[in-house]
Amino acid sequence: MSCAPGRWVGGLGSLGPGSPADLTLVDLGEEWTVGRQTLASRSSNSPYLGRRLRGRVVGTMVGGEMVYDRMGARLGVRT
Repeated sequence: MSCAPGRWVGGLGSLGPGSPADLTLVDLGEEWTVGRQTLASRSSNSPYLGRRLRGRVVGTMVGGEMVYDRMGARLGVRT
């Protein structure tokens, strides 16, 4: 799920030692209900509003640095 997509966009397609880490961290056991306040999008509508889901993104790493935490805070985003 990481190597082939990495190659498709011209990256190295590796998670080996010394390679940059672009990862999405997911808690597959967390259950939550989708609400307007929980949407990361600027849009306030979703077909999932009010639905209870299992699995939630808890963090994102870009280049080995955490840039998004489970509370939605943007940390050290590189431009």
